[in-house]
This record gives sequence, structure tokens and C-alpha cells, in this order.
Amino acid sequence: MNNIVRTPNFIFYSILAIANIFAYSFIEPHFQLFDSALFKLQLIYPTQGWLPYKDFVFIYPFGPSLLSLFIDKLSFGVFNLITFVWPIHFLLQLVIVEQIRKIYSDQNIHTIVTILVIETLFIAKLGGEPFSVLLTFILCLEYFTTYQTKKITWKIFAYSILLCFVRWDRLVFCLGILFLYRAFCKIKGVDFEITHTAKLFLISLSAILLLISSFFIYGNENFYNVMQYVFFDPFIIAKFRSLPFKWDNNILSILNIYYFILLAYILVGCSLIKEKFNDRKVFFYFLGISLFIPTLSRSDVGHFLPFYISSLFLIYSLPSFFSRFYLKSKKLILSINGIFCFFIIFIFSFLITQSQVENTCNSFNDLKYGYKSIFVGNSQYDDFNINYPYLYLQNINLKPATKYISDEPGIQNNCDRAQEIIKDLDMAPKPSIFYLNKSILIDKNNVNQYKNCGLLEQYFSEKTKTIGHCEINQSQIEVRISYER
Repeated sequence: MNNIVRTPNFIFYSILAIANIFAYSFIEPHFQLFDSALFKLQLIYPTQGWLPYKDFVFIYPFGPSLLSLFIDKLSFGVFNLITFVWPIHFLLQLVIVEQIRKIYSDQNIHTIVTILVIETLFIAKLGGEPFSVLLTFILCLEYFTTYQTKKITWKIFAYSILLCFVRWDRLVFCLGILFLYRAFCKIKGVDFEITHTAKLFLISLSAILLLISSFFIYGNENFYNVMQYVFFDPFIIAKFRSLPFKWDNNILSILNIYYFILLAYILVGCSLIKEKFNDRKVFFYFLGISLFIPTLSRSDVGHFLPFYISSLFLIYSLPSFFSRFYLKSKKLILSINGIFCFFIIFIFSFLITQSQVENTCNSFNDLKYGYKSIFVGNSQYDDFNINYPYLYLQNINLKPATKYISDEPGIQNNCDRAQEIIKDLDMAPKPSIFYLNKSILIDKNNVNQYKNCGLLEQYFSEKTKTIGHCEINQSQIEVRISYER
């Protein structure tokens, strides 16, 4: 009977592969003008000879940039990491499937594959970097595996390094999950070796120290600035981009799902407290909240979706009567999961259309103008508004005129940073083309108001001249040029 249940495993592997192919081929990111564009720039710019934190700045570690540069050199400029994003994503998913096999002796993979199919489609639609969510799950699952085997392997250190060099903050979330899980075990009277937990903490923390050391080796003359970009700027940005929590009038809104999930956590948490201790259920409960913290800083879809994905692991923490039903209805549930996987891909195929970015700014990209650098920003910084890094991507042959390729609250309006940007603009190869967003963002984003010193606006007025206007997704863009050096 068990063999009959396990035989369709290859079907679920195939479904997972199909989901990744579908994500690569058909899904356009929702945030392709900003987050998705920034991630691609992070991978392409190093292959153009422009260095992270020196020629362009982003607030995450440079692991993907270094890997993209390595692939570029290894293939003599034919490929970069963009080519292998979804194959790597698929391989990381296979690691998770094997980890679940180790934890659950029945070795059925249909539940975890269903979760990963949803993750694939949601992450693809979200856009941006697709690795850190899976690496978060992998590292947390490896923590739990060490408790079951009582052995700490090299994998803990390897996964910690991989996650740290992509998103160091999510490595910290993993450590938080480890702490909460062990604290709950202690409360329930379950004995554990404190030295074992301490070793795991130290191994993961050593990955952060390795990241800091790599920053020092990479740019010791610019070490303070790199530390500022990666470890301090995210908190400045989070402060000014915070959004209040609110209830949408549409009860089935994707934002309202957040509150239903929190209710589910309360109910499942109560059942875990009342039931006999089950280490697997407790662990997956805490794994579900591994991506909860970012939702506290900003209540929008971009921050909610990763938490929604991690919350799918609650299915492994459901009360005992669900487990008994599962044991009695394995083949039924297996069939339902298989149908559901195909169904969600089928639904996405109807919902997803190849949306074209409305961009009339391409008329200024003609090589005959001889531009040598590009700046994409806003015409004013009294209130926060996004710029469109997508325009950097459309002009990938032009050097960014400043290292600050994304407009962030608390950065461009800051006098010291504005002076740094102006210095970059003065030193940039000329002529420089400027794309300045004139539209006002309806969603102000910055609950915490900030002051603008006006240096950038003064620079635009005095050292550039308007040569035209264009639109990108109905946002008015003023196009300027600078010949002065």
C-alpha cells in the first residue's frame, strides 16, 4: 500500500520543474520597474566592469553580484547569473524536499512540493531576489535535522554563509527561530544540550563575521561606507517607509489575509500548548513565522507575501485530528495535492499576461546623442517617491552617474548623502542624461516625515537643462542633460 502512495513522486518533481519553467517563461514581476530591475542590475553591472558599493549601491550583501561575475568570467562573457536564476531556484527546492524526507519517515513529498509550487509562482510574481526565502527554510530545517541526528555537519556553516551573503537579516531571523524553538522546548520540559544550541549560534554568527571580513578585504579604504549601506541604511529606510496597518474594505483582499493568518497562528499555537509535545509540529510552527518580522516595518504586498509563503508550513503543525484524517486518507490527499498544483499553474496562466511596460523614454536612448552616463531620480525630494531603476536597465551600456541607483527615504534628502551624490554627478562621464520622475506618489509611504535640504534640486536647476519629457507607466518623466564636468 505504501509503495502505491509513493510511486507518483516523480510526477511531483515534474510539476515542480514545470512551475519553475512557467515562472521563468511567462510571469512578469509586479515590481519590475523597481525591485526586479534592481536585482537584475545587481547581476549585470559587475559584468560591465562596475563594482558593487563603488559604482553602484544596494542595501544587500554582494553575494549574487560576485557569483554573477564569476559565471561571466567562466563563460567568457556569454552568461551571467540571470541565466541560471531559476535552475538554481529549482535546485534549492530539491534540497528542501530531501530535508523533509529526512524529517518525515513516510517520505511523501506531495505536501512540500505543493508548498514550493505556490512559492515559485508567488516569488516570480513578486520579482526581485528569489533565493533568500528558500535559503531561510533550508537553514532552519538543517537546524532541526541536527537536533534529530545529534550531529552538527558542515552544512550548517555552508548554508549560513550562502544565506548571509544574500540576505544577512534573514540569517538573523533563522537564529530567532532557533531561539524560540529551544525556549518552547524548555517551557514544555524537554531536555536539550545547551552546548549544542550554542554551537549552532556561533557557527551562524561566524558567517556574519566572514561577511564583514570580506567587506574589509574587498574595499578596506571604503569599509565604513560599505558597512553603512548594508547594515545601517536598511533601518533608516524602514523607519521612513513604514506604513500603518489597516483593514481593507474588500474582506478577501490580499492585505486582509494577513490578519486571518495571524488568527490561524493563535489557534494552532493554543493547540500546540494543549497537546502532547511534538517536536516536528512545534518546529514547523516557528518556521512559519521566520519571515514575520519584516511585515512589522511595512504593511504592503511586497513584505506580506514572503510571510504568506512561510506560513504554508503551518500545515505540518495542524492539530492531531487533522493528522489522523491524513493517515486514513493518504491517497485522497495525494490526489488533491496533485490536482491543486496543476490547478494553480492553470489559474496563473489565465491571470498572468505579458504586460508591456509603457515606456516612451526609449526615444532618448539613441546612441547618436553620445551619452556616457545616466541618472534616474526624482525632480524633488520633499516627499518620498520611487525612481525607476528600470531605466538604468534599459540603458545598461551607460555608467550610472551616481552609485545611488535607487531613491530611498532618508538617503537622497539627507544633506551629507546629497553632497556625495552631487560629487558623483560632477565626476561622472559627460554628457549625462537625467530621467527625473515628476509624478507624486499617492501612497506617501513615509509616515515619519523628514526634511529635505534641497541640494539635488538646486543641482538639477543649475547644472542641467531640460531636453524633453516622456512617460513610464503613466508617470511623467522630465529628461535633462548635463555637459559640465
